[in-house]
Amino acid sequence: MPQSGLAWSGLIALSLATTAAILFVFLRISFHLRIGAFRTAVIMHLEPLTATILTGFVLGEVFTPMQAVGMVVMLSGLIAFQLWR
Repeated sequence: MPQSGLAWSGLIALSLATTAAILFVFLRISFHLRIGAFRTAVIMHLEPLTATILTGFVLGEVFTPMQAVGMVVMLSGLIAFQLWR
């Protein structure tokens, strides 16, 4: 459990941001601003990649070579599928 007020604030902010992100994705799919299932899947698959990259900037995490290869493979696959479609 968080031990400080700042940690609790971060936990609450993260919870609200995650809830809002998922809500906006579902709203975007359901209403007149349709982007389609294929593009929604691409956007949803970018989430782990973006989170991993942001940990490098925000938390100072260092990527292992295997993580870097995984990121390149994942991004290449998403780009290939987008171009193929």
